[in-house]
Amino acid sequence: MSYREVLSQAYNLTIRNPLMWLFGLVMLGGFNLSLINFFTLVPGGEWKTWPLVAETIFGSHAASLVVLVLVVGAAFVVLNLIKILFIVVAHSFLHHTSGDAGSTPQIECDLCVKVKAQATNDEQLPYFSWLVKCITSSAITIALTVGITLAANSVLSASGYDTPAAVIINLLFVAAVTCIIGTWNVFTNYFIVLHGLSFQNASAAAIDLLVKHSKRVAEFVILLSVIYSFSVVVGNVFIQTWHFSMLAHALPLVRLALMAGLALWFAINNSFFNFAFLIFFDRTVKATPAAEKSAQAVAQV
Repeated sequence: MSYREVLSQAYNLTIRNPLMWLFGLVMLGGFNLSLINFFTLVPGGEWKTWPLVAETIFGSHAASLVVLVLVVGAAFVVLNLIKILFIVVAHSFLHHTSGDAGSTPQIECDLCVKVKAQATNDEQLPYFSWLVKCITSSAITIALTVGITLAANSVLSASGYDTPAAVIINLLFVAAVTCIIGTWNVFTNYFIVLHGLSFQNASAAAIDLLVKHSKRVAEFVILLSVIYSFSVVVGNVFIQTWHFSMLAHALPLVRLALMAGLALWFAINNSFFNFAFLIFFDRTVKATPAAEKSAQAVAQV
């Protein structure tokens, strides 16, 4: 597999389909942590005052916490649904299921079959089933990531290893584990939506893919991480220029243009990274014996 071809295809699909940037603006995942940068646009950390405002509106701390939990829960569901929608829409570009004249699918996955059935028999795609499975995967990912991070920090504190070297090793360990779990989550979602697997089978197939192709996956993730580091630097330039424009009393339109530039840069990059991961998965699965087993499992579902 040529990583250059994967990145080139991801770039072309991103640039030629501006509507996909809307997904990039709201999708959450490993390669859009620069979303945190948006919070620095608000001086003085005022974005943290929302719970206090909610407490004033609802009249009690308990009620504000309930509302906060409901809002976070609803956002979690919506974000997972958006992720599924991105996979479905992006899939149409990869497998040519949109009915373009003269186009033939490179591979017919379970989603290809479902899309054709939807077009001919007016059947609905199983969004609810996908959503339940993807929420389960995301919840496990968050629980494992938070749990391992807290455990690693607790071990470090209890052992008294507060030297810079120990802290760096701990951070690298947490980053590596988080990256592995996050990649497992992404692959699991792909197996669920593209290949119609149950959560258990999709989870097992994702682990199988990670183990059998650990070198290829690691190389690609590291490559994306290098590119991502560059994109974060560019994003921070927008942030710092925006703050400087405030100090320089620049025109509101200038500050608005800088904020819009940051949002656009974030949306394009996020779309690109999600396209790249999906293309990488699609090409890897097609090329591996594990994928053939997954395809057989799909036929039995």
